[in-house]
Amino acid sequence: MTNESTYAEIKRQANKRILAGAIFRIENAVIILGSLFFAILLPNPYPEVLPWWDWWTWLLLGALAMLMLFIPAVADANEKKKSIERLFQRQNDIGSLKDASLRADMTRVADQVEEIGEAAGRRPDDGFAMSNLDRLCDLEGNLAGLAHRLDAYRVDPVINADREELPASISRLEDWLVSPGDTAERNQVEAMLTEKRRLRDTISELDDRMNQAVLQLEGCVSFVEEMYDRLVINEGVAGSNTLEDLPSEVEGQIDALQDRNRSIDALYDYRVLGLPQQG
Repeated sequence: MTNESTYAEIKRQANKRILAGAIFRIENAVIILGSLFFAILLPNPYPEVLPWWDWWTWLLLGALAMLMLFIPAVADANEKKKSIERLFQRQNDIGSLKDASLRADMTRVADQVEEIGEAAGRRPDDGFAMSNLDRLCDLEGNLAGLAHRLDAYRVDPVINADREELPASISRLEDWLVSPGDTAERNQVEAMLTEKRRLRDTISELDDRMNQAVLQLEGCVSFVEEMYDRLVINEGVAGSNTLEDLPSEVEGQIDALQDRNRSIDALYDYRVLGLPQQG
């Protein structure tokens, strides 16, 4: 399965922001206004000394000045790295996780992924080269997405209340239907009972998927820790450099995380409270 790289998209967004920042900056505005000012009001300040100087010279000098500012801005590797990191951290938003254990796990994963990247940069000829780091960051991003889903689910007051109240509510409606009653009223109660049973079953299915998600998150955190040991802790140790299988293992983890996130999203939108009503 080929996965779209969200990290590569973040890098494209960062490049666009850097490009826009290099173009739409206050210095460029000042240069443009100054060039136009002198081109119109003082096209040739020294006609005796510089007879060839004309209005277009000011514009040419302005363009050269803007180019001298533009090239360093877009070629600044440190600024590009910082911009990517800011966007990536904003997307993962680890600090907003309410669950302390999830926040601790994701903070540790983020730190380990960063150190793995630094180690891979020191060993570009290994099986896990710099070209695979984007996918490792994709793994971190998908893992953060799973953590946010678990975090929202655990503190969702609507789901927690429904889980507690639905059994008794369903039991009362079932008891009511045992006794005879008005047909229209019975139909209304049966519709309510059907909806509550559906909601109960959906919550039960979501609970199962979230329990599986916990195990998957723990396994993925362990996988990153194993990579960290192989690439950072044991860096340079004989026998620790069999890394050729890591890219395929990372892809497998990404596939599994994306499948898990999609399976949860089919039942639950973690950005809103409760489960969707049946339409």
